[in-house]
Amino acid sequence: TLPVEVYVLTYSINDIKEGASIALKYKNKYISFNKGSNSKEYPTLPTYMTSKNIEYAIQKGATEYDVLMGDYGWKESWHFDKIPQNKLEKK
Repeated sequence: TLPVEVYVLTYSINDIKEGASIALKYKNKYISFNKGSNSKEYPTLPTYMTSKNIEYAIQKGATEYDVLMGDYGWKESWHFDKIPQNKLEKK
């Protein structure tokens, strides 16, 4: 078997589930696949969910955090390093 741990984190407000996220940890890498929330009613919930996922990754011993997204300006606000996803070379 692979050393994979799967996590589903839910977020409740007033005993109603308003958000959920799916992630896995493989070796030392925590990969956040997807999350969804009632951001219309709770516009700061997505940011809170991201911070809790990072906190959970640290608690689980991860040394890398990946959200499987390219960079479109959000990484700087979380003080993450930019890691190029693709490299084009002219031959």
